[in-house]
Amino acid sequence: MADTIRLSEEEVYRGAAEGVARVIRNALRGRLAAYGAKRSWDLDVEAALAELAAAKHLELPWEPLADIDTTTGDLANGRVKLQVRSTPRVDGSLILHRSDHDEHAFVLVCGSFNSWKVAGWMFAREGKRPDCWRPAGGNIRHAAYFVPQGRLRPMEELRRLIDDKDREASDGE
Repeated sequence: MADTIRLSEEEVYRGAAEGVARVIRNALRGRLAAYGAKRSWDLDVEAALAELAAAKHLELPWEPLADIDTTTGDLANGRVKLQVRSTPRVDGSLILHRSDHDEHAFVLVCGSFNSWKVAGWMFAREGKRPDCWRPAGGNIRHAAYFVPQGRLRPMEELRRLIDDKDREASDGE
């Protein structure tokens, strides 16, 4: 069952500010949006808000990254590398790309602005299945794996995994 996360006014301001900062940083560096997307204010603002919603759901701190770094993850807690993918479609799929790190956990968050549904998660390697592959064409601008929400793992599993990794780390200290 997906949980709905509501962001407060303060959280929306924080996420929006980070999204705008990303647009500015990327524009000044000449960095293009990934996978054929058109760089836009709303794309980066909504992505930042989705990350904040996922962090809130997982009770993790949301520390916006100074730069987009696909090796550490969107919600880098040091132990489980978490990437957040979002869509405005409530029934949207988790979109994975061949270049996504197989060992990273990808969380699907659906919605916009201050209301988000955390649909589930999976490791990239689990979603890169031939039956999920969709070639470019029609309304698909870049070939990718489209994983239906029904195949995603429940968020409780990800919470347990994070808790287990945190315990392992504290036992080793």
